[in-house]
Amino acid sequence: MSNSSVDICGHPVPKWALIAGGVAVSTGVAYIGYKNLYPSDQTKSNSKTNSSTIKKGTQAPVISDEPKSAAEVIEDLKSKGNDFFKQKKFKEAIDFYTKGILLCPANEKKTLSALYQNRAAAHENLGNYDSVLEDTNSALEIVPNYVKAIARRAKAYEQKGQLDLALQDVTACCIFENFANQSTLMSADRVLKALGAQHAKEEMSKRSFFKPSKQFIKTYLKSFPNDPILQPDVLSNGLTNGAVEQIDLDLLAKGKRAFEQEDYLLAIKYCTEEIESPSSSSHNKALAKLLRASMYIFTSQSTKAKEDLNDIIEDPAVDSKVKVNAHIKRAAIHLHASSDFEKAFEDLEAAEKVDPSVADSYYQRGQIFCLFGKYDEALDNFDKTLSFNPNFVIARAQRYFVLHKKIVPGDVQGMEKSVTEFRQFVNANENCSEACTLFAQVLVEQEDFEGAEEYFKRSIKVDPANASLYVHRAMLVLQARGNIDEAIKLIMKAIDIDKSCLFAYETLGTIEVQRGRLEEAVKCFDKALPLAKDEAELSHIYSLRDAAIAQMRVCERYNIKVPSM
Repeated sequence: MSNSSVDICGHPVPKWALIAGGVAVSTGVAYIGYKNLYPSDQTKSNSKTNSSTIKKGTQAPVISDEPKSAAEVIEDLKSKGNDFFKQKKFKEAIDFYTKGILLCPANEKKTLSALYQNRAAAHENLGNYDSVLEDTNSALEIVPNYVKAIARRAKAYEQKGQLDLALQDVTACCIFENFANQSTLMSADRVLKALGAQHAKEEMSKRSFFKPSKQFIKTYLKSFPNDPILQPDVLSNGLTNGAVEQIDLDLLAKGKRAFEQEDYLLAIKYCTEEIESPSSSSHNKALAKLLRASMYIFTSQSTKAKEDLNDIIEDPAVDSKVKVNAHIKRAAIHLHASSDFEKAFEDLEAAEKVDPSVADSYYQRGQIFCLFGKYDEALDNFDKTLSFNPNFVIARAQRYFVLHKKIVPGDVQGMEKSVTEFRQFVNANENCSEACTLFAQVLVEQEDFEGAEEYFKRSIKVDPANASLYVHRAMLVLQARGNIDEAIKLIMKAIDIDKSCLFAYETLGTIEVQRGRLEEAVKCFDKALPLAKDEAELSHIYSLRDAAIAQMRVCERYNIKVPSM
């Protein structure tokens, strides 16, 4: 079993590592036993007649319709078909393969299945995917574990958009190849992503409302310390040039109060009334749109959120701080809802141009650079963040984390200095759970598991309602001690604390896959799906679920026993 299927910060590992953990260990013997059954186009059939050499002066045997003679004819047809195939004369190749198929006896399974598979390959090159499916099905009826035919059928299913069937076939190939063929693994990952995205899009089209977890809201807001709508005096002060403006903020105040009480639909209602009110000032309308956009983001209505943010951004009269926040939130939508990093950066750069003194834009950009491992750029942005907001503890913790990541491997002195300075900072800011968690990750990288667990415990003490922290600690327990029971106990505690913790169900499902408990894994992923806040998260969870289901069906079809840990 791999140490974990989710890293210490909750980022998912490649999905095929998850499947490999479940089956690859047990497929070696089966693979060795099966591999010699599979015909190859590059290896001529061994069914040619090997009759003794006819000595000079002896009478030649009478030629008849015996199997040997038929085998020679069939092999010749197959060989000519292969020659035409190499010349890219696929129709001619199909003609010869077809003649071979018509002549080949049913008991010549290896040759007959190869002819069907070769004809399928020719049809594939002509784009005749229905014919590919027909011929690969015929080949697999004869030799069910014929990997080349399974792989070709998978490609045909993918071309026809039958991704669930494509995934089952490519999963079978991975298992029979003992997860050693990189090309097959890449195909599997491609199909998984496409199928996950398809399922996610279908699910999002059905959603009318999504209620986010308290922890998500809390974490999200911590990333926007300069959000104008969250400032204590925003409901009594105007924003233009810092001047106080006496305006009727009753509806907006109600909207903010509804948000604080987690009644997001009511908050949207009050904001809409404020926006549509003839007596509402332009400042008030902008603030109402900003608050409503946030509610739309929280409830996974990104299209509506962007409409409000676009209105704010395109209005030249809107206060700069409101406009900056709109750019940053639109960047977050580009990043999380559609993984459009280019547009996210464009919005963050625009925010900087509108008001270079707002730290939030640099902080968001620093996080993106950190995600891509561009630590020099991340450090530069965190430094800018702190120059405008020196009391932003989370940003400073991120800066220490990046400084640690920048150290060249083998620089023992630099590593020790980095860990010491980071530890001193965290100890001085022990009430920041994010700092404790980041430092715990550094200690995990140093294989100081005991120290890492101590700081996870500190983080939990500071923020006991954060269920994700228990999951992080569970993954550490697995990595450090391999104690599955203890890890699962911690994850179940996380679920008891917050039944809306997607991370807990996702991680538990991954562990169940690695234990060979595929049905239980699917149940966990089913519980995670309603908790996914956007299309990207849905796509990821669906991919994990689809992978588990495909593996389960393949194991049933080919009578492969899934090992338990």
